[in-house]
Amino acid sequence: MTETIQSKRGGSRPGAGRKKGSSVYGETTKAIRVPESMVPEVKSMLSFRKQFFENSSDIYFPSVTPSHVEIPLFSGKVAAGFPSPADDYIEKTLDLNDLLIQKPAATFFVRAEGESMLGAGIHPNDILVVDRSIEAVVG
Repeated sequence: MTETIQSKRGGSRPGAGRKKGSSVYGETTKAIRVPESMVPEVKSMLSFRKQFFENSSDIYFPSVTPSHVEIPLFSGKVAAGFPSPADDYIEKTLDLNDLLIQKPAATFFVRAEGESMLGAGIHPNDILVVDRSIEAVVG
């Protein structure tokens, strides 16, 4: 007769493993494969994102799986306001993700506060698109 001896190592045991929500992000995590050349950028983005989430509730990040919405670009030009409803010719459509976000891993949105940028057309509570891979310049 052959008896099966069960090892006390490995396998599923009650209470074993990482507790839910115990990661540095406070939620479940998932292992993924990333090209080695991208590891520093991914780690930097995660660190940056974690720091901002801890310090502000007014920061938003683009979806990692953005919806594809094309918005019409009319060929007519206007000084202000909306294109004329009589102008039925749509030059092309625009996807705002393609237009505003060149590097999703380095991009986030934040609400403006204060009135120091009124001269640049940035008003309190406007949503700004920030690409942290671009060095800020004066002017």
